[in-house]
Amino acid sequence: MIRAFNDDVPYDQLVREHIAGDLLKSPRINKQLGVNESIIGTAFWRFGELGHDDCVNFPEIRFDALDNQIDTFAKAFQGLTISCARCHDHKVDAISTKDYYALVGILESCSQIVHTIDSPERIAEVSAKTRQIKDALR
Repeated sequence: MIRAFNDDVPYDQLVREHIAGDLLKSPRINKQLGVNESIIGTAFWRFGELGHDDCVNFPEIRFDALDNQIDTFAKAFQGLTISCARCHDHKVDAISTKDYYALVGILESCSQIVHTIDSPERIAEVSAKTRQIKDALR
């Protein structure tokens, strides 16, 4: 976040990076550090209870984790608290129960993937060095 602010990254770009930085066609690469800055924001989705409890025997735990993700997302990027939509609609709320569960469906259909933040150039450099070491050892 600090590097993004220091680099005057536009807010809409920052939001895209946090929601789906791993899917951007032109990610923001920090040449000095050799890292993909866009992909770092997606770690936001992993900060939480995921993988710490028995979601198979207790599926409500999984929905509590999803609720936490949705609540954090809505507060951070929409300035709304929408967790109450998990159970009921309010007359004047912008997010209905139907909208809430649409977000649940999106998050439930996503795969959790581990990415490296290294830039493509850095990956190529390390791969070349690894090949050299393997060749020398042979």
